[in-house]
Amino acid sequence: PKSALMTSVWERIPEYFAGTIKSIIRKWKEYGTTANLPRGGRPPKLKSRTRRKLIREATRRPMVTLEELQRSTAEVENLSIGQLLVVYSTNLAFMEEWQEESHC
Repeated sequence: PKSALMTSVWERIPEYFAGTIKSIIRKWKEYGTTANLPRGGRPPKLKSRTRRKLIREATRRPMVTLEELQRSTAEVENLSIGQLLVVYSTNLAFMEEWQEESHC
């Protein structure tokens, strides 16, 4: 009965969706998640924890300057980051948050 049910389900799926669905199932079986996994290559300069701290600080104090954000991040991570990285990290986070809110 179970295989007949699955056969009928697969018959109703358009052929061009079948490959996508199979790859999602394969990914779930292999990694236990369907989320996008990190790719190889250079590791990010900011760790996710530091990035979250940066975003929290920017949302708590909307008038904070880029220099202050740079300094606070440098104190935590003991590395120098440019203003562009600060802007990119905060803008990316706000865009992700905005997309989540608008699609709910």
